Amino acid sequence: MVGMEAFKDLASKVTTPRIVVTVTQLDTGALETQINTEFLSTKIQYIIANYDDDMRLIRNPKIQIQAFIIL
Repeated sequence: MVGMEAFKDLASKVTTPRIVVTVTQLDTGALETQINTEFLSTKIQYIIANYDDDMRLIRNPKIQIQAFIIL
């Protein structure tokens, strides 16, 4: 399981991100893999603002980021 602290730590270490990949468990139970290659700073800030410490979406806690990578 991943947490917001680890996400913020990784985001701070990658000075010029080229890709953000997240694997999110949806409220249906399905897993969604999202690959972002543009507007990465915006994506990172969105995650920080909208997910809690356990990487659950604040407005729907059944949605949770299960894994991420920032390169």
